[in-house]
Amino acid sequence: MAINDREKALETALAQIERQFGKGSVMRLGDDARAPIEVIPTGAIALDVALGIGGFPRGRIVEVYGPESSGKTTVALHAVANAQRGGGIAAFIDAEHALDPEYAKKLGVDVDALLVSQPDTGEQALEIADMLIRSGAVDIIVIDSVAALVPKAEIEGEMGDSHVGLQARLMSQALRKVAGALNNTGTTAIFINQLREKIGVMFGCFSYGTRVTLADGTQEKIGKIVNQRLDVEVLSYDPETDRVVPRRIANWFDNGNAERFLQFTVAKSGGNGKAQFAATENHLVRTPGGWAEAGELIAGDRVMISETHRLSDSQWQVILGSVMGDGNLSPNRRGRSGVRFRMGHGAEQEAYLDWKCSLLGNVGHSKSTNATGAVFADFTPLPELDELRQVVYFGDGKKHLTWEFLKALTPLALAVWYMDDGGFTVRSKGLQTRTEGGSGRIEICVEAMSEGSRDRLADYLRDTHGLDVELRHAGARQVAVLQFSTESSAKFQQLVAPYVHPSMAYKLLPRFQGRFAVEPRFAEPENRLVPAAILDVHVKPETRSMKKFDLEVEGTHNYFVDGVMVHNSPETTTGGKALKFYASVRLDVRRIETLKDGTEPVGNRTRVKVVKNKMAPPFRVADFDILYGFGISREGGLIDMGVEHGFVRKAGAWYTYEGDQLGQGKENARNFLKNNPDIANEIEKKIKEKLGVGPRIDTPPAPPTTPAPTTTSTARTKSTPKPGDV
Repeated sequence: MAINDREKALETALAQIERQFGKGSVMRLGDDARAPIEVIPTGAIALDVALGIGGFPRGRIVEVYGPESSGKTTVALHAVANAQRGGGIAAFIDAEHALDPEYAKKLGVDVDALLVSQPDTGEQALEIADMLIRSGAVDIIVIDSVAALVPKAEIEGEMGDSHVGLQARLMSQALRKVAGALNNTGTTAIFINQLREKIGVMFGCFSYGTRVTLADGTQEKIGKIVNQRLDVEVLSYDPETDRVVPRRIANWFDNGNAERFLQFTVAKSGGNGKAQFAATENHLVRTPGGWAEAGELIAGDRVMISETHRLSDSQWQVILGSVMGDGNLSPNRRGRSGVRFRMGHGAEQEAYLDWKCSLLGNVGHSKSTNATGAVFADFTPLPELDELRQVVYFGDGKKHLTWEFLKALTPLALAVWYMDDGGFTVRSKGLQTRTEGGSGRIEICVEAMSEGSRDRLADYLRDTHGLDVELRHAGARQVAVLQFSTESSAKFQQLVAPYVHPSMAYKLLPRFQGRFAVEPRFAEPENRLVPAAILDVHVKPETRSMKKFDLEVEGTHNYFVDGVMVHNSPETTTGGKALKFYASVRLDVRRIETLKDGTEPVGNRTRVKVVKNKMAPPFRVADFDILYGFGISREGGLIDMGVEHGFVRKAGAWYTYEGDQLGQGKENARNFLKNNPDIANEIEKKIKEKLGVGPRIDTPPAPPTTPAPTTTSTARTKSTPKPGDV
C-alpha cells in the first residue's frame, strides 16, 4: 500500500472513531487539540499548563494521590477556592476528620459557604456525595480520602475480622453510580488517595552475591541472609526524619530463578570508588527524582547512595568562607563520587592555613609546598560537598553565589573570606589622631565571582548587616573589589573580630584585636543520602545459579545494597482499581525539595505528574512551590513561567516586566505580584495565550437563532460532554 493510501486509510479510521465516540477519543501525543469542556483552575499555572486544558475538567472524576504530606489536600483546596471565586458551590467530604478551616481560609476558601460532611462510614460518605452531585447545584466536591472510606461492616465488626476486597467493591459500586451523574450535572469530583506498600509482593530481586549493608556498616550477601534467615538489622532510610537508620528484617524471600540480571556499577567516594549490585529489571532503585525500575536506568543517570558525612555546622562555615576566598572545590578523580576541597596560601600565611586545617581536623588531608613556597592543603573527598560544587561552579570559570548560599553565611564564614581575600588600609596619621581608636577602609577582592554574584553579595551585606559597600575596579588590571566605607569597615571588623586568627590580626584595627575565640567543633560521622552517577549497566553473564532473593524491611521498606538505596515493595493506591478506570485525570503529587529561608524551612517544591489524562495528552510534569501557611505560590509560578517564556526579564537578581521592576530576588518579586493582582493576571493571560491553554471549541459557531423567552435559572452553562467518556 502506498504511503498516501495508508495516510488516507488512517484519516478515515480516525474520522469514523470521532463520529462514533466523540472528538478527542483518539489523539496524537504531540497534538495541541483540547476537548471543548469547562474547567476549574488549579491555582498553579504550571499544573494548568500540564493538564492541557487550563485546570480540572468539569463533570469528570479526578484522582489526586501521593505520599503523606506531599500537598494533595492543598491542591484540592485551591481548586475549591477557585470554584467559589467563580460563583460556584463547593462540598468537602472530610472522611479523615482532619480538615483545618484556618488553613483552608488562608488558601482562599470561603469556609462559611463551604459544605462539609464528616461521615461515620464509607457508605455514608459516598451516599452523601451522590446526593449532592445529583442535586445539580454543586460545582466541585472533594473526598478526602479514599483510604478513610471504611466500610460499615468493618467498623461494626470485631478486631481481627477479615474484610478482603470490601472497600474495593464499595468504591466500584459507588463510582458506577456517580460517574453518569457527574457528566449530567457538570460537577467535578476530586478523590484524594493515599499510597500504600504492596507488602510481600516481590516484583524485583537481587542475585546471590549482591551485598546488603548491615546496621553496623558491614556487608553480607543477600543470598546468605535469605538462605540462613539471618535475624539482623540493615541500614534503611527513614523519610520522616531524613536519616539513615537501622531496621530489622521482617521477612526473607527466595523467589526462584531469574531470566537475567542487570549488573550496575555506581560511583562512590570510598574503597575502590565503585558500588556494585545485580538486580532484575523491575526492581525499584531510588533516584533523586523518586523510585525508578532498574531497567529504566542507563549509564550517566544518578541514584541515591549512602555516604558518610563528617562536617559540623562550624566546619561548613569554614568551607563556605574559603570557597568565597582562596578555597577550591573540584571533582574526585577516576569517576569516583565526592568532592576534593583545597586551600592554598603564601608562605607567610602558613600559620593561618594550619589553623584552618585544625578546624577540619577530623577530615584527612595532606600538605604540600610549591616552588615559590606557597603552601596547600588537600582534603579527603567529601560527598556532602557535591551539591555545593555544582551550584558554585556553573561552567564559565567564575564562582556563583546564590541567595541561598549567602543566607547560610555566619560571621565565621565572613571572617574566613575577609582573611583570605581582604585588605585593610589604615588612614593617614593626621586623620588617625582625630579618630578615636583609628580608622581605615576594607577592600575585598571579588574578581573570582560572577558579576551577578558580586551584585548579590553587595546587596546581602547592605540588607543583612547594614554595611555601606561599593563595587569598583581597582589597579591597572581593573580587578573587581568590594570597597567598604570607613564606618562600615569598623562595623564589619567588630562583627568578625572574634573569628580572626592572631596571625591575621594586622587586618583589624587595634581596638578589635585580641578578641579571637574559636575552638574546633567536630560532629559525629553519620550516613546521609547523596546522588551518585551510574558508571555502567550491562546484562550480567549467566552463572550456574540464577536464583533471585529479596528482603522485607519493617517500617521503611527499603535497604541499601553496597550503599545504593533500593525498595522491596512497589507502591499502590487504596480502594481497588475502579477509581483508576473511572478517573478522567490522575495526578501523582510528590514533594521533591524543602524550600528554606536561610536555614528555616518555609515550604516545599512540589512535582505533579499527570499520569492519566482523557482531556489532553498525558505524562506532562508540573513543578511549583507550596509555602507553609499560604499554599500554592501562584505568583512564584507566574515568575518561573514568565521568565521561561520571555514575558518576565531576569537580570542578575532583578525581575522586570515591560520596563517595570518587580523586585530584587524572587521573594520580593513574588510580593510585588501579590500586591498588584492586575499585573499578575496580565502575565498569566499572556502565558496561557502563548501556550494555547484553556478550553477551545474548534468547530465554527452555530448560526444565530431567535432568542428564547428569558427565564430565571440558577443552572450554569456547560458544554456537551464527549460521548463515550465517563
